[in-house]
Amino acid sequence: MCGIVGAVRLHPGAVLDRGAVEAATRCLDHRGPDAEGIAHHPEFSFGHRRLSVIDLDPAANQPMTDPEGAVFLTYNGEIYNFPELRDDLRRRGRRFRTASDTEVILHAYLEWGPACVERFLGMFAFGLYDRRDHRLLLARDRLGVKPLFLRVQDGVLLFASEIKALLAYPGVPRAPNLAAVSSFLSYRHALGTESLFAGIQQLPPAHLLEVRDGRIHRTRYWDVDLTHRPRRATGEDRAQLKSLIGDAVRRRMLSDVPVGAFLSGGLDSSVVVCEMARTGAPVTTFTASFEGDDYDESPYADQVARHFGTKHHHLRLDAAPYLEHTRALIRVKDQPLGMHNEVAMYMLARELRQHVTVVLCGEGADELFDGYGRIFRTPFERARARLRARFPGGAGMVASPLDFFLDRYSYFPWEEKSPLYTPEMRTAAAGDEACRAVFQDRFDQAAHRSYHDQIALVFETVHLPGLLQMLDATTMAVGVEARVPFVDHRLVQAAFDLPEREKLRWRSPAHFLAALSKEVAEYSEVCDVTKHVLRRLYRHELPPAVLHRRKMGFPVPLTEWFSGPQRDYVRGLLLRPGARVSQVFDPRRLRAWLDAPRPARDPAFGRKVWLVLNLELWLEAYF
Repeated sequence: MCGIVGAVRLHPGAVLDRGAVEAATRCLDHRGPDAEGIAHHPEFSFGHRRLSVIDLDPAANQPMTDPEGAVFLTYNGEIYNFPELRDDLRRRGRRFRTASDTEVILHAYLEWGPACVERFLGMFAFGLYDRRDHRLLLARDRLGVKPLFLRVQDGVLLFASEIKALLAYPGVPRAPNLAAVSSFLSYRHALGTESLFAGIQQLPPAHLLEVRDGRIHRTRYWDVDLTHRPRRATGEDRAQLKSLIGDAVRRRMLSDVPVGAFLSGGLDSSVVVCEMARTGAPVTTFTASFEGDDYDESPYADQVARHFGTKHHHLRLDAAPYLEHTRALIRVKDQPLGMHNEVAMYMLARELRQHVTVVLCGEGADELFDGYGRIFRTPFERARARLRARFPGGAGMVASPLDFFLDRYSYFPWEEKSPLYTPEMRTAAAGDEACRAVFQDRFDQAAHRSYHDQIALVFETVHLPGLLQMLDATTMAVGVEARVPFVDHRLVQAAFDLPEREKLRWRSPAHFLAALSKEVAEYSEVCDVTKHVLRRLYRHELPPAVLHRRKMGFPVPLTEWFSGPQRDYVRGLLLRPGARVSQVFDPRRLRAWLDAPRPARDPAFGRKVWLVLNLELWLEAYF
């Protein structure tokens, strides 16, 4: 895991500034504290900061080139199947000087060209320059574990692992992308190819970008295969799924430095720890909790740690340092924090860095196995709404499947936020139509599958990249490599090949009938079971209290903070004269919204205030 930087000229008259590339590379020293390297040529200039994980020898430092000096590579990530690929390449006559996965990428490109990425099992973002045909190849892994940002400036294409490295390049202007800001407020990150900075884009997951003769061409090299409908699952299907989970975990334990695991006490991280323990290797686990019984999952984590005999570490968090760290993490991420557990993840990563360099996480399982039970019940909710609309006194027209879903998925819906916007912001946001187009594309891709599968594809390919961006930023801020077994593309495909009832299942016909008269918050995980197949596969291996508990997520008491001890701080920051957020929200309307009466423990309000607060801190830091 590392930080990468690159500058490639798009036409012969463009000039590359080595000093600028060196300065941009130094901006990423937190991502790679172990080594720095620069490869500078008239056509391209690459920078690299290394976090040594595989092959600690300096010979594996980057940027790396082949023996002939024809191809140069700067790379961030891990290729988990590199031992098999290396063996294959050796049989084809390739010779290796190191034991690194970096050199495997080089030789794979020399052997198979850009199509080599289709053979990689892992997480990666890299820039490769081929001097033989003056070609730049940028690549990002299938699900977006590793980030890659881009900008074209004065005839030069710039790329980097983090936006701050692009901002360090001379002449790059700073301006907020207001349409992307509106995306952030509703969906917690910028969707599609946009970033929150005007003029800076991101290479989407599962994409290649090639530059030849000054022309830029972007292609998608992978997507979930939806060509056939799921059939009824068999015992063999479930056994294969469990085998894939085990293999995904084992591959991600490959390391030449100490490895641990985040352990929340929930199902997903407990499954990861179970599979780690199955290998027979010692397992070190880490958990964090907030003071107060309502927000403490640690007893479950402790139980799992005892069950598998792990070396367990527990970190206690409280609100004061949590909010102090928010500003610092925004500077690391170059973006406002959309997810309220980001600071907690960052604080936990700082603690575990004293013990391990690599950590395995349970992220990605909720998207695969319907862990977000309420939102994955959207098809049931819409069918019930249509049924009710047929009776006297019904609500009438029911929204389209996409709009019905977005109404439930959006954190800050257009109907609520747009009246608070300034006229300029409302014009720039343009009704969030660009965001809607991203969702529409995914719905269209799965149009021949069920409504449930359309939603699942959104979660896997639109929602998940934002979550992974958070994970990358919070861990790499302190030089920790986070690995996510449930984001293995083989496992993703296997999950999409399962029928819905293997993931989200009614407990009985009676529970289904009971749900017809209840709100989703009342029946979710009471009348149904989320992640059914995971619970079934690990029913004999996990403690019952963990196996059957409801989803909690990483609990952060936002509403309690913002209605109590942090209320004056938030109001003072957002409503003060000169508040940066006034370019987005009309101050008078924002004040009225903050002061409006609402239920004492309305979690949705706390999440919205968190988004607005972070937007203010980000605007203050960068503009």
